[in-house]
Amino acid sequence: MMLSYVAIGFTDYLVAPRGPLHDAKYWANQTIRIASTAALPRIMKPTQVSMALVIAVFLAFVVWYYLFRTPAGYELRSVGLSPPAAEYGGIRIERKLILALSLAGFLAGIAGAGEVLGTHFRFIGRFSPGYGWDGIAGGLIARAHPIGAIFAALLMGALRAGGMQVQRSGAAPGDIAAVIQGLVIFFIIAPTLIRMLIRWRKG
Repeated sequence: MMLSYVAIGFTDYLVAPRGPLHDAKYWANQTIRIASTAALPRIMKPTQVSMALVIAVFLAFVVWYYLFRTPAGYELRSVGLSPPAAEYGGIRIERKLILALSLAGFLAGIAGAGEVLGTHFRFIGRFSPGYGWDGIAGGLIARAHPIGAIFAALLMGALRAGGMQVQRSGAAPGDIAAVIQGLVIFFIIAPTLIRMLIRWRKG
């Protein structure tokens, strides 16, 4: 995760006013607008929902099939659930870890491309207000299940959009969305923590 800050710094350099990819027409840290033929079409006008949503749902089902319907996916889940048991069963832990990180990076890249091609139509420096952390929170809510991640993502998106709307209206601080996210995560993982504490006390 520390490399994320390296990537942010590198992209800041690319789109800075003197950077190689900067749009000279504007002072803002951004590239030129992409070609109209490369843009993802909007599917729910006048909102910003684009074909990126359809692609994301499709990829969620692809990941589900891979994890739960293929031998390689079974091995990957085994490493995640119990690395010692997986290693005892002959699974190469290091290789599976690299595979998992590579797949996660690929999917994160697709998500970023969806923002560029379907929302902003150009790359804007630091366009993400923390989507990666929302993804981690959504993964906890979905209990690392790809199909559950679809609904968790919709929940996280609704909370973020609602928080921004509430902040604009002045009805409440925008941070109320983060508080609700934290409470949702807490109540979802609380039963697991309680079971772990019970086993620890009995052990």
